[in-house]
Amino acid sequence: MPGAASDALQALASAKNIPLLVMLELTSRCDHACGFCYKPVSDHGQELKPDEVLRVIDDLADMGALYLQLTGGEATLRPDFRAIAQHARSRNFQLSLSTNGERLDDETARWMAALPMASVQISLHAADPALHDELVGCPGSHARVLAGARRLVREGVVVSLVCTVLEQNLGQVDDLLALGKELGVS
Repeated sequence: MPGAASDALQALASAKNIPLLVMLELTSRCDHACGFCYKPVSDHGQELKPDEVLRVIDDLADMGALYLQLTGGEATLRPDFRAIAQHARSRNFQLSLSTNGERLDDETARWMAALPMASVQISLHAADPALHDELVGCPGSHARVLAGARRLVREGVVVSLVCTVLEQNLGQVDDLLALGKELGVS
């Protein structure tokens, strides 16, 4: 029974203070300028050094954590992003990524599928290209995000679209759901 097994795992993890799911923020840097973002933009100097990130991943694995979600800012902006992801997979984490989708070219999609990346959450804030681009402050973003999502789907990576609902895009929710269905994503 999946429910009973899950409940037992949660109870054991709670009793032993094991964090089963960890969101690891790799950077606060981002190539979007979303006015609604809660994250202050910081410079590279405030990031953990590569060896510090790997040590955190090792510590989490040694504690018994199972799921690791890499996030930011925009995690893929770190030059060592792939090395970090590969290290996490070598420690047997089920790995996921939260991204704005700007950097998902063909080669990256193939790499994520081969890793494998269990899932990728891509921010898309409107079905209307002009509105999305305005909200994120990045002309052409909507087209790049959709192209990246399609590449990942083609490679067999599980993709979810995520949206911050605002007054400006509230009327877009149904269209976003339809777009997700058309893309074959949740």
